[in-house]
Amino acid sequence: MKPLRIGKIFGVELYLDLSWFILFALIVNLFLGVFKDMAGISLRVQILFAVSSTFILMCSLLAHEMAHCLVGRRYGFIMKKMTFMIFGGMAHIEEDNFYKIGSRAELKMALAGPFMSLVCCGFFWVLGVLSSAYLLSFFARNALVSMFFLLSYFNLLMACFNFIPAFPMDGGRVLRSLLWHKKGLLPATKITCDIGLFMGRVGLPLIGFFIFRSLFSVIWLGLIGWFILVPACLQEVKYVAEMIEKEENNKKNKN
Repeated sequence: MKPLRIGKIFGVELYLDLSWFILFALIVNLFLGVFKDMAGISLRVQILFAVSSTFILMCSLLAHEMAHCLVGRRYGFIMKKMTFMIFGGMAHIEEDNFYKIGSRAELKMALAGPFMSLVCCGFFWVLGVLSSAYLLSFFARNALVSMFFLLSYFNLLMACFNFIPAFPMDGGRVLRSLLWHKKGLLPATKITCDIGLFMGRVGLPLIGFFIFRSLFSVIWLGLIGWFILVPACLQEVKYVAEMIEKEENNKKNKN
């Protein structure tokens, strides 16, 4: 089925893939596991906090992706569509002309997302501290404080995870932009995509096993690796090579 259009912001059409509802339900269940152990809170309030926390977290993900879009737009990237799915968000670039725009533009665009996640992390942490200090009589104070600190933690996790130096993640694009300046676009793309292939096939499941220590994390990160990182890396190397060859042929024809 086609993704559902849910609106438009800053000229970018927003769509929800049906698999996104699975992600939403999983995160609601995760938050519910935190709130259900808090004394004095009814099941209805627990569900309200779990759904609200998940919705706010999704807004943080939207802010992360919009930061990429708005910075990219300043440098000539054309982005008119964004789709959210079970593995997160993806901005669709209509005219991927970063080769002409240069490494500095890609660097700034790649850094924008994690920077926004860190801003959200700090914002929710401050809200958590203030709620803990001043909302002493609020009936669900503990739940509210926990919600803000969890949102802060998840945004920090989002920033750190995206900064892994493997294509197509933000960290991989940062690394490519730095290598691009020294080695050229195609060698830089091959290096970061090789890292991306390793992380997709082996690295992400190992992170799930050794850091998060849960079977769910191993499976989840493994799926992200095999269905997002690996195809993106294989496609990107081919695309960049074809783009450079096309550019060189155009130069020869002009001469």
